[in-house]
Parts: sequence; structure tokens; C-alpha cells
Amino acid sequence: MTAPGTPLKVLFLTPPARAGGALAAQSFVDEEIRAIRDFNVRPYVLTDEISGRTMIDGIPLVGIPRASAAGVSGPTFLGVRHTSLVARLWRASRNAGEIFHALRIEEAAARLIAREHIDVVHSHFGAARHHIEQRHGYSRMMADTAGSLPWTCCRQPLLSPS
Repeated sequence: MTAPGTPLKVLFLTPPARAGGALAAQSFVDEEIRAIRDFNVRPYVLTDEISGRTMIDGIPLVGIPRASAAGVSGPTFLGVRHTSLVARLWRASRNAGEIFHALRIEEAAARLIAREHIDVVHSHFGAARHHIEQRHGYSRMMADTAGSLPWTCCRQPLLSPS
């Protein structure tokens, strides 16, 4: 966990704004991400709308690398580790491309968690119906892959009113 006085690193999982033009698709989530910095929190946002990394108002917006033959092994390994979940997703969607895209998101998030030493994952996928991983309760797999991290969702606010 983070040393005293060091900002808590929080990875936000939220439906992305188009072309990485904002931190999140919904303005209330964008506002939450910006406001949480006042509480000694360093937010990170993962998006599949860009492939690089940029900053928006000092907050890292981290893109997922574009699909390529070289990038197949990570998501494939993740799928092999979670075969029962992939099978459930297959029964629900029958769309291999959508499932593989979800695995790419999960794998990129796990790498970001490890690289940036993320302390908490905060998901807004419980409210929004955007990708297959939200529709079928899939995004938690990423935190399980990265280790035992605290996990919050939009129904459990990261900060409580004082």
C-alpha cells in the first residue's frame, strides 16, 4: 500500500470519451475523477479510445495498444487463466472479437496496475452498459490477475461525504 503522505493511486474503469477527448464519457464521472485529487489521490484512467498515453488536466489517460499479432499472447494467456469466465462470456455473447477485445482491456489494465503500483481500482461499469465486460461482470478479473487489490464500484463511492 502507499506510504503515508504519498498520494493513493486509483485506477478508474469507466466508459471512455470518444477519441480520448475527456477523462470519461459521462460528465459526472469526469468531475469525480478531477475532484478526487483534492483528497491526496492520483487518478489514472484506462481507455480503448487511444493507443498512447496523454494527460488531461494533469491526469494520465492511458490508452490500450492497438491489436496486433505481437499483442495476442497477453490476452490469450489471460483467457486461459480464466477459462470458466471466458466460457460464460461466450455463452452470453457468441462474439469472439468482443470477448478478445475485453481480454485486451483486462490485460492492459493488469499491466498498468503493476507498472504504476495502483492501490485501488474504482469501476463505473456497474451503472453503464458499454462493453461486454460490464454486461457480464467481467472487469473484476483484471484486479484478480494483478493481485489482491481493494475494489470499489460506482454504487460504493470512493469518498464518503464528511
